Amino acid sequence: MTTEIELTGDQECTVGSVESAIQRAEAAAAQLRPNGQVVYAPDEERRRRDAIEAELDAALTRATEIADTAVAEAAATLERLTDTDPLDALTLTEQEAANRRAVFVREDAERLPLADLTRRVRQALGGSDRGMLYLWLRYSDVRLQAEQADGHIHPADIDTVRRLSEAVREAADRFIDHRAREKAEAKVAEVRVFWRRVFDAQRPLLVEREIAALRRSGQYASIS
Repeated sequence: MTTEIELTGDQECTVGSVESAIQRAEAAAAQLRPNGQVVYAPDEERRRRDAIEAELDAALTRATEIADTAVAEAAATLERLTDTDPLDALTLTEQEAANRRAVFVREDAERLPLADLTRRVRQALGGSDRGMLYLWLRYSDVRLQAEQADGHIHPADIDTVRRLSEAVREAADRFIDHRAREKAEAKVAEVRVFWRRVFDAQRPLLVEREIAALRRSGQYASIS
């Protein structure tokens, strides 16, 4: 069952501002020729009509910019959470402890057979030392990338490389703030609906303007 996404009060107001702006413009345009009667001289009517269009365009631009900004900010937040460095998840004390042992883990990650390296990563996954887990993640990933970049993995080592890759992915997953990422993903979904609502509120007007432009150019009759 899909849950319908509800917009915030501010977002609903932005959508409403588009609808209200269009309604005001239509009402103002109708007053230029009440009951089809010409009230103003051609130049004055054109000036007033241009002023109505300018006010409407300004309102549409403001709403579109708000929606575009919301989408960009939500996407940027999600990207930061997705691309975060696992080191940032460690406390200062954990970072200092990891730094003292980094050279030893790096040397082991470089020289150990892949099966033994995988076991070390699994051992770190089963422990509570996040600093050590970070080190095994970091240097095992370097080793893994080197093995894969070589392009000459022996067929007998394919499963071993796969198991190491799985262990590395699992270790990386431990440093992800899943709650924050789920919240960011929900926000992205919300603002996409918001953007679509802003666009849909403008769609009839945009279509009408496009048809009017085609009519003025003489192209509408040829495609209708």
